[in-house]
Amino acid sequence: MHLMDAEELAVAMLGLDEETADSDIIEQAITDKFEISMEQFQLVAEALMPFTIPAQAVISGEAFHGFVKDGAFICKQRVAHSKK
Repeated sequence: MHLMDAEELAVAMLGLDEETADSDIIEQAITDKFEISMEQFQLVAEALMPFTIPAQAVISGEAFHGFVKDGAFICKQRVAHSKK
């Protein structure tokens, strides 16, 4: 997950104004709400992503885990296929 994706997730999760929330505002909001840094938030979000319900991309047919807002991925990662 890129830092920009983590910031976009934080904006959506905290209900911040997308137009006015810059990195400093986002970081302060994360610290105020959870008492963690933006980097820690990003690590937690990355760790939780595999627990989201996979969705299939319409065009490619690939499956992705990710966080969704208004029917679109905020951030996503390809579903890892385990070898048996």
